[in-house]
Amino acid sequence: MNNKLNYYFLLICFFSWNCNNFNQANKNYESALNLYEIGDFNSSLTLLNAVISETDDSAMLAEAFYLRGKIYSNLFKYTESIESYDNALRYKYKNPSLIYNNKGYQLQEAGKFSASIEEFNLAISLDSSVPIYFNNRGFSQLKSLNYNSALNDFDKAIQLDSNYAGAFNNRGILFAILNDYESSLVNYNVAISLMPNYKEAIYGRATISILLNRYDDALYDLARVIEIDSCFGPAYYSAGKIFFKVENFDEACTQFINAFIGVCLQTRINIKMDICIGFKFQGTGNKSMSRRKKHLTSAR
Repeated sequence: MNNKLNYYFLLICFFSWNCNNFNQANKNYESALNLYEIGDFNSSLTLLNAVISETDDSAMLAEAFYLRGKIYSNLFKYTESIESYDNALRYKYKNPSLIYNNKGYQLQEAGKFSASIEEFNLAISLDSSVPIYFNNRGFSQLKSLNYNSALNDFDKAIQLDSNYAGAFNNRGILFAILNDYESSLVNYNVAISLMPNYKEAIYGRATISILLNRYDDALYDLARVIEIDSCFGPAYYSAGKIFFKVENFDEACTQFINAFIGVCLQTRINIKMDICIGFKFQGTGNKSMSRRKKHLTSAR
């Protein structure tokens, strides 16, 4: 009799301990989620690691690893993000197609486009109704120079969601690569009409206007990009190239200097060269650009 009572007592203690552990893990997960949403990624990671060590509940572990994958993605730690997503799959995350899409995105960000396409294929095989899966795969196809496949994917994304600005923007990029500038402009225009502050689409439209020698249109769009994001270096750089082409070297130098901080090292080298050339040609009879110059104001 005593042995039986001891058995039940131990069983009750065991379940009570498990319940307490689950409750604590659940509280830690909710706190980690709240910290993630306000951008405190490191504190969120600390709590998620505690969750993973505290519980053996598969559903909770799947959620914890999924959230950890998203955090590592925001921290640009692609390998750690993919590893966390794989663990989420191992614990049977409720939406595996989303996991495969996210893994594909991490590989895409790491420049591994062929591998990312394989992950997007898996996502689409599980759920072919999600437009972002096709858009993401299309971008990897574009970067892999598979232009027909990219176009098919962008078309499919738009078919699934006719208000998908990102797919129109990517299709604008693709048509620009194919030198179909008018089709590119049409797609950029649609993207901007859907998202008026879509700086990448506005900048893309500006680059097409430059190629078509529509400098006033280009400068108008570049000024809009700078208004949205005053640290968007490529917009200043492109404006500088326009002013340089029309021999307004003073304004070209101003825009190149504005661009210098916000762009990558290789472009900085090019900007240094352009600045030097601009200074070399200053005072050689700059053309009047009063109409164009009024579109741009220095944000630095």
